[in-house]
Amino acid sequence: MDISPNAAVNAVLNQQQAQSLQSVQISVFKKALDLQKNGILQLIASLPNATPRAGLPDHIGTQINTQA
Repeated sequence: MDISPNAAVNAVLNQQQAQSLQSVQISVFKKALDLQKNGILQLIASLPNATPRAGLPDHIGTQINTQA
C-alpha cells in the first residue's frame, strides 16, 4: 500500500472526479424522468372525457358476470 502524499492527493482527486461524474449522471437521469413525466401528462390530458353508459338504462353496465 502506497502512503506517499502524492498517492493520497491522487486518491482524493479520483474520488472528486467520480463524485462529479455521478452528479452529472444523476442530473441527466432526473431530466429524462421530467421529460417522460411531461409527455405522460400531455397524453393523459389529450384523452377525451369518458361518458360511461351514455344513453343506457341505469341497470345496464353496473354488474360483472363472472361465470363463463
